[in-house]
Amino acid sequence: MALLSTTPVPTSEGWKPASELSTKDIVFNQRGEPQPVLSTQGWVPEWCYVVHMSDGLTVTGDRRLKFPCQDKNWREHFCRWVNRKSERRPKKFRSALHEMEVQDLLGEDLRDGRGRLEFSVGVTSPVRFPPVDLPVPPYVFGFWIGTRTATGRHWLRDKINIKRVRARMRGHGYAVGQSKHKNGDTLLDIRPSVGVGFAMIGQTVPDNIPFSYLMSSPEQRFELLDGLIDAGDVTILKGGTHAWVKDASWLSVRRKQALLESLGFKTALHLPAKNLTFTLKFDSDRAKLASGRRFLTKIERVEPKMCVNVVCDEPFLAGEGFIAVC
Repeated sequence: MALLSTTPVPTSEGWKPASELSTKDIVFNQRGEPQPVLSTQGWVPEWCYVVHMSDGLTVTGDRRLKFPCQDKNWREHFCRWVNRKSERRPKKFRSALHEMEVQDLLGEDLRDGRGRLEFSVGVTSPVRFPPVDLPVPPYVFGFWIGTRTATGRHWLRDKINIKRVRARMRGHGYAVGQSKHKNGDTLLDIRPSVGVGFAMIGQTVPDNIPFSYLMSSPEQRFELLDGLIDAGDVTILKGGTHAWVKDASWLSVRRKQALLESLGFKTALHLPAKNLTFTLKFDSDRAKLASGRRFLTKIERVEPKMCVNVVCDEPFLAGEGFIAVC
């Protein structure tokens, strides 16, 4: 297979375009586990193909680009396995995925006789980036960035459980103060200042979630997500698991989507039609991590561009959304 050379690929040392991968790099398989790159080779194919997914993401490569696909039979077997009583269910689901090349998919109808999409690619398990020494604990930073407004102030929202927040903050050596503003609302003050932690490493306070936090260990990223949830930046339906984020900043909402996708959540990003707010939706049930899937909706032939053949023992993650390719 060959992937478009500019496709970003997550490695243990950060994101790299496929053209910069070498045998010194460690990438990740669909279970989120690290694996080495065995070899790479660049070339320009006769044609390139753009594979469109049901959530709007795309992957571009040559006709030998492969995906670990789920078909209707695989999904039915998986559902029966999940729904069996635990004492009768095998510990491991053993049905193999079908590694299908783009050239094979071109000859297939991507929809069945009832008009339903036939082939899907599963969402990754939490990507196991190595732990990172961060300037501010992830939970503290998540709460700080989640309550921060355009004016730089932090307001107490109705959905914030301040007692729970204070208890978790104390565990990290931080405190949350409150003061009444002249407009009657309540201001929050996080002490010590988050800026102090970044100043100690010679950085200014970021306006968005830094890449260092997005490339931290799964435990650190879950802490960051907890901070965003407790800040009220992530809304979870009361009594349910349906969750969403509303954000007017494209960069900010994309960073949050990257955080969620790297943890195994299947997201859907809705672009604004009339208003100026983006909506990012996902299922917050952590027992269902990596159970989501993207369906292949269309394959489009485009002009040839430089591609890179990347060889690993197993399918590896590439592109936005951490999509498994092989």
